[in-house]
Amino acid sequence: MREEMSLGRQEAFEIFKRDHADSVTIDDNKQILKQRFSEAKALGESINEARSKIGDLKEEITQRHIQQVALGISENMAVPLMPDQQEEKLRSQLEEEKRRYKTMFTRLKALKVEIEHLQLLMDKAKVKLQKEFEVWWAEEATNLQVNSPAVNSLDHTKPFLQTSDSQHERSQLFSNKSDVNARKILPSPCPSPHSQKQSSTSTPLEDSIPKRPVSSIPLTGDSQTDSDIIAFIKARQSILQKQCLGSN
Repeated sequence: MREEMSLGRQEAFEIFKRDHADSVTIDDNKQILKQRFSEAKALGESINEARSKIGDLKEEITQRHIQQVALGISENMAVPLMPDQQEEKLRSQLEEEKRRYKTMFTRLKALKVEIEHLQLLMDKAKVKLQKEFEVWWAEEATNLQVNSPAVNSLDHTKPFLQTSDSQHERSQLFSNKSDVNARKILPSPCPSPHSQKQSSTSTPLEDSIPKRPVSSIPLTGDSQTDSDIIAFIKARQSILQKQCLGSN
């Protein structure tokens, strides 16, 4: 699985493994496993030496027994029923090597079981670590796709720029066109008191301020800009009416 990773993904995995809580357990088990392998290797060598020595001792005992028989025949003597001191010593060494061999072999079997157990734990920890990395990698990839500058520029920046551009265009249209439109439809100055006296007293003051229907206001075609223009014109009309009322 590691061989199939890209270079960047391998580097990310190494960082993830280094910071993972199980990495300490994996490293500890790796050190213990290394020690057990060294011990098992040394035991294997010792067992081979013991096996070889056992074979040599057996051969010596056999040769010693043959010599005793040959000596008895040559001297016309009966073969002793009990072994002599030399043969007894060889047999004692043989039994000691057999016990040593048995102890080492039992330890080696236990080491093999422990090594297999450690290897199993390490394999499980590695599989768990790999799976958790895959989950983390997928989550990070998803987050990068959602929060990447490219996506943000498409989902957020572009509408913002469009909005800013639209607002800027509307601002320019409003500043350029609203002045023209306002000049076209702004009410005339308030009538002087002299002109008011000449006019009919039954005519309300508001009627002296000419108003233009909203539908006749020249518009730009942009709904936001047109709304701004209409609101501006209505506000100016209201202000002028109040100014006229206050001056009279």
